[in-house]
Amino acid sequence: HLNVNDIISAEVQRLTPDGVLLLHTRSLKYGKLPQGVAIQVPHKLIKRTKTHFHSLPCGVEVILSANGWIYVSPGSVVSNEGGFEQRLGRVSEEEMEAVVRVKHVVEITNAAAQADFALAPADEDLLVDRLDVA
Repeated sequence: HLNVNDIISAEVQRLTPDGVLLLHTRSLKYGKLPQGVAIQVPHKLIKRTKTHFHSLPCGVEVILSANGWIYVSPGSVVSNEGGFEQRLGRVSEEEMEAVVRVKHVVEITNAAAQADFALAPADEDLLVDRLDVA
């Protein structure tokens, strides 16, 4: 079910003395990632939290990885069996627009952090308003 160059989400279980990396997928939210975009930021910008999976009100899902990768994708579909269905079909224009908007907010925030200045509250409000794609 996985192919070379697939992007996956997993937890690092352990690193063996001979350099083998053992990955762990505890639940159905881990595994092959759906269509979306990956953005790399300095890992120090990602705060360690209990969960790194977030569903935004604009219908976009974001995974904040401890290694600095952020994955932005259209919202997932829950199957009748309780897991998530993999979306291999075409993503609607509205969904992709929402993904791109979130991607741009991440890039702007990253650029602000790299330049060592904070966004003013008015700028943050403007960015949040632009995320509203309803």
